[in-house]
Amino acid sequence: MEEDFYSFFVEVLEDQSVFYEFFTDNELSYTIYFNVDEYSQVVDDFPNLLQKGYAFGFRRRQFIDSSKKVLDPKVFSTIHCIILDFLKKYGSETILLYHCDVSDKKQACRNKLFDNWEKKIIIDSILIKHSINVALGDNTYFLGFITLQTNPQIEQVKDEFEEFCVHLIQSK
Repeated sequence: MEEDFYSFFVEVLEDQSVFYEFFTDNELSYTIYFNVDEYSQVVDDFPNLLQKGYAFGFRRRQFIDSSKKVLDPKVFSTIHCIILDFLKKYGSETILLYHCDVSDKKQACRNKLFDNWEKKIIIDSILIKHSINVALGDNTYFLGFITLQTNPQIEQVKDEFEEFCVHLIQSK
């Protein structure tokens, strides 16, 4: 029986940031990162959210320019598997924070991708994804976090999250 996700490998850097990488059948590679230092300057202001908070994101790299864009369900399955692997290793209080990049004005598409994934995540009821949209000037910012359902501080995390988002957007 074929696995429904790609095999991956992991690297932990000296600063304790973690990188996972996998390669697809379509000549693509994905790097999923969990950056421990991204918000270190404001941990004291948002302790429940950031004490075990990691900036979470991923990058896709295409090796052959002529590759067709193909919807590959194993990509989501692999990223989902990586998130679960990371949270299992780092504990139930771990928070994965993300925001959709606005530099190319495609943040709404990225957010739609996260929303589609959320529908699949809810089915397993192991993870919680909480997100907000903030319209400011010409941009709409999409921010969120992912954590385990068993996170004992989930209510405090949600309380700090909106204030943190305002802080994050204002500091840009």
